[in-house]
Amino acid sequence: MNSHPPAHHGQQRAPSGLAFVAAILAALCALGLVVLSALVGSGPLPVDVAIRGALHVGEPVPLPLAILNVIGGALIWDPMLAVIVAALWLGGRRLEALWIGAGALVAEALATGIKLVVDRPRPPGIAVIDLVTQASFPSGHVTRVVVTAALIAIVWPAGPRTRIAATIAVVALGILIGLARIVAGEHWPTDVAGAYLLAGTVIAGALAIRLWLTTSRPAPLPQRAAPSDGEAPRP
Repeated sequence: MNSHPPAHHGQQRAPSGLAFVAAILAALCALGLVVLSALVGSGPLPVDVAIRGALHVGEPVPLPLAILNVIGGALIWDPMLAVIVAALWLGGRRLEALWIGAGALVAEALATGIKLVVDRPRPPGIAVIDLVTQASFPSGHVTRVVVTAALIAIVWPAGPRTRIAATIAVVALGILIGLARIVAGEHWPTDVAGAYLLAGTVIAGALAIRLWLTTSRPAPLPQRAAPSDGEAPRP
């Protein structure tokens, strides 16, 4: 006699441990962002001055970094993201399209809100055109590029090699866009660090929600084996 209880329709799977880990990571990044925001409010830190000097900020920006600076701007990056989200939506992957779009919007809103609160001045001699604020912390370019690239990589078709390649690409892109913003002189290095922490908060938080929703769906009903010849079907 089978001692295992039958599975009932609507039975919930236990939430994945990865969702809990992602939530903890989001909280740690958020805490780091709060601490850094408090530190940079009074002006540039010694590490800012040291890194800018080591990178020879003020000299001509290498062409690849200059191009990346342009691509990472809202006027180019956001339309590219809109095309990707629309393609996912039209391709039937609507939840993923909404997830990426919502994550990008949340990241942009948080970056703008933090800029307004911290109101950190740009490095000397820098003037930018922004509809809301010219504040420096955190870097909007870095936040925008890292968050959207990571969310797209997460929903990319599965496969060990594909996952590894996507992760390497996101990390490399994040490092390069951060370096580009510093070398161009438009941000303090800690502005970029703050953008990494904000991006980590949004990415890990979005991933925790995705994992929670995925693992909290009702488990499918098990398929009952067909009775063999001569065996009466079980009630």
